[in-house]
Amino acid sequence: MWSPLEYACHVRDVFPLFDERLVLMLAQDGPQYANWDQDATAVERYAEQDPVGATFTVESFARYLLHDLVHHLHHVDPTISAH
Repeated sequence: MWSPLEYACHVRDVFPLFDERLVLMLAQDGPQYANWDQDATAVERYAEQDPVGATFTVESFARYLLHDLVHHLHHVDPTISAH
């Protein structure tokens, strides 16, 4: 179980990773992805993050919007995973 700060950092970090992997999927047949140890990243980096002073950018605003849509879709249809 991670702290709220660690979960926030994870969500922040997962979007660029998924973007990178999507670009590879679209550009290559059978792309290979580097291993990403989420727990090791949390231990190594997340505790030092400053949770104060967040501001919205176009990217973070879009991520928030997409998360909200998935979150509420799960409420409408519980068979859809919100994770």
